[in-house]
Amino acid sequence: MAFDYTNLYPDTSANGGYTKSWNYTTVTDSIATCAASGYFNKVATRLGIGDNIVVARVDAFESRTRTTLVEYADLFVSGISGGVVTTIASTTGYATTSYVDAADAATAATAAAATALKANIASPTFTGVPAAPTASPGTNTTQLATTAFTVAEILARVASLDVAVFKGVIDCSANPNYPAADAGWTYRVSVAGKIGGASGTNVEAGDMMMCITDGSASGTQAAVGANWDIIQANIDGAVVGPASAVSGRVATFSGTSGKLIQDGGIAISAGQYPAEPTTGSATAGNIGELITSTVARATNTSLTSATPKDITTISLTAGDWEVSGSAGFAHGTSATILQAGVSTTTATLPTFDSGARVQLIASFAAGDDLLSVPASRLSLNATTTVFLVMQATFTGTTTIYGTLRARRVR
Repeated sequence: MAFDYTNLYPDTSANGGYTKSWNYTTVTDSIATCAASGYFNKVATRLGIGDNIVVARVDAFESRTRTTLVEYADLFVSGISGGVVTTIASTTGYATTSYVDAADAATAATAAAATALKANIASPTFTGVPAAPTASPGTNTTQLATTAFTVAEILARVASLDVAVFKGVIDCSANPNYPAADAGWTYRVSVAGKIGGASGTNVEAGDMMMCITDGSASGTQAAVGANWDIIQANIDGAVVGPASAVSGRVATFSGTSGKLIQDGGIAISAGQYPAEPTTGSATAGNIGELITSTVARATNTSLTSATPKDITTISLTAGDWEVSGSAGFAHGTSATILQAGVSTTTATLPTFDSGARVQLIASFAAGDDLLSVPASRLSLNATTTVFLVMQATFTGTTTIYGTLRARRVR
């Protein structure tokens, strides 16, 4: 190996020695011609005829073959005739080892900065708005789930499970039809009215309507009402009972709120109704109410022969009544015909077929005779005056007295 070297310069680095420019002039690879001990310790890794070689250090050097000397070269440049190249000028130029080291450092720094912007494979933390492919609803793998997949999956699950979904409010003041809906769709009534058309169900503000059938069409109560449940919100006034009661007993209100019932303590069985267990009278308006009016014997009134006359009256309110009476006649001489009856017309005996009139024909001597007027039904729809009417055919004088009674039966 033959080197023609010129321009030996002192090496100003801490290594000492010289910087030398070598020119490779022959392809002869001879250990004898390159054993320039003390000149350099590194040579080119690639040599060609006319190449310039810059040796950074010239110091003690032991004999090496060309192949071994490659390990010691700082830098090689090829295809250049003459001169010494120490820096790189462009992407097609050549650089010194120090320049390459600096470039490597810069490249390493750039790579490190770029790497710092990448997410780790294990437990990465993303920033910004990362994107990924969106899987189809129902996918169940380790694939990443995007927000689009999550929304679609939730909606699909809600639809499949018929979960209650609030859809808004409905003004029912104009009696609208039911809306088209799927099972679980729920609406709240904002204004009272009917739902399902004019023949629909009454609803109040606050009531909830829930569809119970998928694919229910919009329609009337008759058409689709069976597909909906109405949940009443306003239960003010609802009556509640006690924790327990005796079977078969009548329920009565407890207190004055009208919302709490209690065990009334009175048992009812088929065809059997318990009577009042104590003394006393039924109060006005109740079954069993009794109204009477009496003209005593001592305060009797005179009668004109063959002329009907009211002996007493009572006032009955609307309802079903059973009315009866007793009529007393006191003769001064004699009588032949005695009559009495219950009538709603003053001084007028009822007809014989009414069942409210009694008549007795005989020869009656001076003294008292008593007729019983049979009980008859009066069904009244308003307050009515009822009369006990009496009549006698007699000679001399006759006075009358008696009692009129009525009991409410329902």
